[in-house]
Amino acid sequence: MVENIGSNGTLLDWEIVREPNWGYGHSWTFKPKSGENLKPDDGPVTVQVTCVVPDRKNKNYSGRIKIQNMEYPDDYCYIDVYLSISKNKPFNVYFDLLSLLFEHFPMLEKLVNLLKQ
Repeated sequence: MVENIGSNGTLLDWEIVREPNWGYGHSWTFKPKSGENLKPDDGPVTVQVTCVVPDRKNKNYSGRIKIQNMEYPDDYCYIDVYLSISKNKPFNVYFDLLSLLFEHFPMLEKLVNLLKQ
């Protein structure tokens, strides 16, 4: 979200000027990527961000998005971005559900083990 937190009567012209250098083909999309004449009473502008995720398993990515005041380049903000791509693992609904139940109800696991004997 981008917002003008200045005094009443001020206007903010802003733009996203830097994005992380990872992503499939470094394809980041921002909607909107910039704005003009944003007043404090306009409230925050929501920026929708999409990125095509790299096709590498078990990899972590980090970077920064830089939003800059176009009238005063020394006025900017960084937003940290993190992405973790894990290796796909088979999912067994019954086993995972039992594990979750046993984790939250340890006595249940003891009861099941007693019934097996």
